[in-house]
Formats: sequence, C-alpha cells, structure tokens
Amino acid sequence: QEWWRADVVLAPADKKALPGALGQLGGLASLAGVNIGGGGNQEPLAVLKSKSFAREFITEQDLMPVLFKDFKSPDGKAPDIRDAVRIFETVRTISDDKKTGLVTLGVRWKDPETAANWANALVKRLNERQRAEALAESQRNVDFLQKEMAATSVVSLQQSMGRVLEGEMQKLMLARGNEEFAFKVIDKATPPKLRDAPKRALIAIVATLAGERCHHHARCVAHDEGDLLDGGELRGHDQVALVLAVLVVDHHDHLAAADRGHDLLDGSESLCAVPVGHAAVAFTGWRMSSMSSPSTAAL
Repeated sequence: QEWWRADVVLAPADKKALPGALGQLGGLASLAGVNIGGGGNQEPLAVLKSKSFAREFITEQDLMPVLFKDFKSPDGKAPDIRDAVRIFETVRTISDDKKTGLVTLGVRWKDPETAANWANALVKRLNERQRAEALAESQRNVDFLQKEMAATSVVSLQQSMGRVLEGEMQKLMLARGNEEFAFKVIDKATPPKLRDAPKRALIAIVATLAGERCHHHARCVAHDEGDLLDGGELRGHDQVALVLAVLVVDHHDHLAAADRGHDLLDGSESLCAVPVGHAAVAFTGWRMSSMSSPSTAAL
C-alpha cells in the first residue's frame, strides 16, 4: 500500500495585548466572573491534539466510511466513532517546535489530494471553533458587565467595570474580523509529489547489500561441500546469488512469504529476510554448479 504525507506549517496567531489599565483590573474581573486574559497558545494546540476535536472533524466530514473501507474489527463487531478516532490519530501527526513556536500538522493517507485536503480542513475547522468560542465568551462577559454597571451607583466601580467592558468589546471586534484566530497558516498543505511509504530507494539499497550477503553465504557453503560435486570445488564465478523475490510488507502485515520460505526451497537453497522500516525484503541465494553457464535472474 502506498502512502502520501501532506504537512501544513502554522504559527500562533498574534493576540494584541490588553491595555495596562485592564491588566491591573484582572483581580476585579476574576471576582466578577469575567476572564480578560487570553488562554495563551497552548489551548489551541491542546484542542488540535484532543480526541473531542478529532471526533467532531470525523463527524462533520463524514469520514467513517473512508476510514473503515479496509478496516477489519478484531472482535468481529461493527466499528464505531471510537474506532474511527483511534485510526485517525494514527493518520494525523502534530509536532511543536519549542524554540520557534511553529506547529507542523501532518496527515498521512493513501492518496496525496486527500491528505492535503484533510490537513488544510483541520486547520480551518480549528480556527473556526476557537473563534466561535471566543466570540461567545466575550459576548457573555459584555452582557454581564453591562448588567452590573446598571445595578451599581458607585461611580468608581462603574468606571472600573467600564474599562473591563472596553477590553471585552475590543476582543469581540478582533474575533469577528480575524478568520485565522488560533493559528496563522505559514505554509499551506499541497498534494505531495513523492510517496512517504514505501521507501523504494531504501529497499533497493538494502536489497543490494543483502544480495551480497547471500552471495557470500553461498560461496562459503559451496566451499564446505565441494567434495559433493565429483570432488571438485566450486569457484567464485560459479556461484550466483539470485534475487527471486522482493516483498514489500506494510506495517500492519507480517512477512508471511519469508516465514513459508522453507516450504518452497530445497536443500540447495538458502533464504535471507531483511526488515526495512515498514517493509521487508526476502532474498533467495541459489548455488549453481560449474557445469552451467553463469547467469543472474531478478524478479
């Protein structure tokens, strides 16, 4: 199975600092049940990593049929949203650079267009959710402060709450006019050109090295068993390491062909199996007699 990975690079959205007077009124606002401070950049990142956000995204995008297309439940039961979230968490990756503050969101899927679309849609959905929550919170605070100001006759208290109300009105305007409320997109995800897996170049390199190893093994065995062939000893050019099969095994599968290799080979053959990340390469070294001309086959 071929897999593609699409990444989108994000930066925390700039939050304008509240005026100094509002910062000094933080204690008063807290007593009144009003939050005038921002939640920082950790809240959007935590939401992005949360299971609840993944559940919402899967439901809104109707991804369960896609995620369960090749899914086989180990207990035979019909999969549900919990299984979908578990699969989606293996598809989505999030890395946070503590030095730069940049966040990389990656999506790995079976076709490049879908991977890029999901990555960009996740960022858009997160910004919409955080923006809607900020608008609702600020509106509640505004309504509460206006009610309290009308209920008190103390001028100094009215002035203090008026400054807090000014800050909440500022937050409302910023949220309404800022679509990239939580994260600003630095590098949008695009359909990747190269596959993320399997690593064909790496498999080819290991295939070459393992082929040499099997060839060397064939020479050693031929030297030890030289008396079996009319008392003669096979020379180096008479042994040919044949690569009969290259098996690419996904990380969900097992190297079944290599496990069954002893059923396919006779006493004159030897099997080498080398794991490579999500893949495994199986090689067969075959000793040939000096009566036949040297040849090499690769399948």
